[in-house]
Amino acid sequence: MSENVLCIGGMDPSGGAGLLADIKTLHQFGVNGFGVTTAITYQNESAFEGLEWVAPEQLIRQLAPLLGKGHSISAIKIGLIQDLEVLDALLKYLQQQLPNTPVIWDPVLSASAGWTFHNELDGEVLRSALSRVGVLTPNLPESRQLATVLGLEQLTLLHGPHLLLKGGHHEGEPVDRLYHNGTLIHELSGERLEGKSLHGSGCVFASALAAGIAKGKNLITAFAHAKNYVYELIKASETPLGKHHLVS
Repeated sequence: MSENVLCIGGMDPSGGAGLLADIKTLHQFGVNGFGVTTAITYQNESAFEGLEWVAPEQLIRQLAPLLGKGHSISAIKIGLIQDLEVLDALLKYLQQQLPNTPVIWDPVLSASAGWTFHNELDGEVLRSALSRVGVLTPNLPESRQLATVLGLEQLTLLHGPHLLLKGGHHEGEPVDRLYHNGTLIHELSGERLEGKSLHGSGCVFASALAAGIAKGKNLITAFAHAKNYVYELIKASETPLGKHHLVS
């Protein structure tokens, strides 16, 4: 029986990011994906024109048939969300319905095309939400913004969830680092593929990580598989819309 991963995020019509990218990635890892839409976006791989948020009560209505059916959920991946208050309430609901199910939150704070989703964040609400998250997967700009909100000098000092800091925005060799309670646990370097970019790479990475966790891999192994998948996807893709490939 295939493992099920619950993905909660935005609908990108191009399929490069958001739920469509999540489901495509999970499929390559042999994992079944469920999708709950938080926003309808108007975008493609190079332009973001706007979005409409799905009301919080509609998120619960989307979730209820899945959870009421008794499907086994092995991991939860959350991406684009309206605000921290909605995230916190959603996490509380999921914790009640799916206790002990690992949650990966990829904090989508802005679009690569320049659209900003969240300007003002409340530190107290953020701390409450993070207490229910197992793995946080920000890029460098997102980590700086979250650290400021939490009053931390840097997000690597965060206590609570595992922090998987993606290195794609660093200068030089991209290095992804895994921290827990302020301690560096593991790091993976990679080759920067000059002249290539991938729309939705953060979504793909977090979904690949969720797939590994759902299949019972430890976090370091799931981390390595997710990083390698994104690298191979960028390498194989001729445009920013990734051409997903089969993995062994």
